[in-house]
Amino acid sequence: LPSASPTTPVNTVAQAHSTRPITATKILDDIRSTVTRMGKDRLGFTANEVGTHSNRSAAAMAMYLAQVPVYTIMLIGQWSSDAFFIYIRKQVQDFTKGISSKMLISPNYFTIPDTVSGHEDPRTRGDINNFAARQNGGSLASLLF
Repeated sequence: LPSASPTTPVNTVAQAHSTRPITATKILDDIRSTVTRMGKDRLGFTANEVGTHSNRSAAAMAMYLAQVPVYTIMLIGQWSSDAFFIYIRKQVQDFTKGISSKMLISPNYFTIPDTVSGHEDPRTRGDINNFAARQNGGSLASLLF
């Protein structure tokens, strides 16, 4: 905004020759109106099933699909844990592209029984050998302190 100052609220928009704040009510009305126009058949949900919190979810999803590091998504979204994963909608086309071909690469498949259990299991949350922990460079605490 040309007339913006350091004290201009982030939710200010220019309209004609003035500025005005965008309210949560206005955002909610616009989101629900758009969802209604697009329709449940296309989107898979109705206008009553979305709210302004959907923006936060959508932003996390967009960053995740753009391969933004998990810790960056957490910092931007002000999440103190990886709980934002519950907001991520699996985009089937993006996550499954080429999977069936990859599944056929190995002609032999064997089930190897679990021999590790308990706190030494790398599948345990926070273990340095856990994929999510590696993405975060170890535990979240090491990033913040």
